[in-house]
Amino acid sequence: MDRNESTETTPKRFGYPLQWQGSIWCSKVSLRTSFPGAVRDEARLNCIDVDVIASARAFRSLLGFVSNTSQDFSFHLQVVEGTLLFTQRGPTDDEVNFGSRNSGYGHNFEDHCSKPLPGLEDSNSHHRVIRYKLRDLNCVVRFEADAFEIDEPENADTNAANSGQHNSALSPILPSYMGPVAEGKTANEFTRVILLGRDIPSSSLVEMKMARPRYATQKFMFTLPQLWFTQTRTLFVGVYASGYCTGIHKFDAHTSFAAWEQKHGFALRRLVCLIKELRDCAMNAPGGHCIIAHENSSRRLEVYQAKAKQNALPELIIQQFWRR
Repeated sequence: MDRNESTETTPKRFGYPLQWQGSIWCSKVSLRTSFPGAVRDEARLNCIDVDVIASARAFRSLLGFVSNTSQDFSFHLQVVEGTLLFTQRGPTDDEVNFGSRNSGYGHNFEDHCSKPLPGLEDSNSHHRVIRYKLRDLNCVVRFEADAFEIDEPENADTNAANSGQHNSALSPILPSYMGPVAEGKTANEFTRVILLGRDIPSSSLVEMKMARPRYATQKFMFTLPQLWFTQTRTLFVGVYASGYCTGIHKFDAHTSFAAWEQKHGFALRRLVCLIKELRDCAMNAPGGHCIIAHENSSRRLEVYQAKAKQNALPELIIQQFWRR
C-alpha cells in the first residue's frame, strides 16, 4: 500500500489488549513453552553453555535502567546449572497493556495487513527463540514475531549471515515452525508438540507498528532497540489519520544495527555487567531464586528474596536440555 492507492479504514481498538507472553497455557512453569519445539532436534540444543535465557523485553528493560530511560518492571530470577533465567513476575506472564492515549490502532493494523498460514487460523501468536552472544554472554532470547514477508529472496539467509559482524553470532536455536502446545495429562508430563505450518526464515520476519504521518521515522528510531535485540531486520509502520491508514513505510532496520550498537556501546557494556551481577545475586540467594524490581520514581533496582521458589522450568526439561 502507498499514498497513491485508496485508503483503508483501520478503526481504533477500544479496551485494553492482553499482552500475551506465552505462558497462559502453562502458568506453573512459565518458560516451558520456549522448549517443546526443540524436542525434534534435541541433539542440536544443549543449554549447559548458555549464560542467560530471557525475553527481549527483559533485555530492553534492563538497558533502559542502565541508560536512565527505564519504566517500571519486575522479574523473577532463577539460576539453573549456571544459567540465569528471567521470567516476568506475576501469576502468569500475561498483563494488560494500557498503552498511550492514542493507542489501539496497532493490533487492528496487524490483523488487517497480515493473515495466518493455512491450518494456523486459530493460533494467537508466533514466538521465536534465537541464540547469540552479547559480548561474552551466551544468550537465548525469546520474542514474539508479528508477521513475515512471503516474497523473501532465496539467498536472504546467506546475505544476512554475511551482512555484518552484528549478525555473525546469531543462530536459530529452536525450530521456527513450533505448533500449538497442549498441557500433558500430569504435571510432570512433557508438553505435547503439534507440528504445523512451515519453516519461516528469520530474515523474513517483520515487526509492525502504527504512527501518525510525521512520526513514522520517530517510531522507527523508538523501535530500533527492540529490533536489535530480536534481530528483526524489517519494520513496517502504518501511517494513520482519523482512523484511516493512508500508507505503509518500510524500514530496513538491519542497515542501522551496527550504528545503533556503536552509539549505545557503553550502555550495552553496562547491561552485560548488570546481568552478571544479577546472576551472582541469584546464585547466592536461597535456592537460586530472587526478585528484582524497579520503579522509575526511585531510579534504583531492588533485589528481594523470593518467598515462593517457583521453578521457571520443570525438572524434566532441565535434565533434557542441560547435559554435561
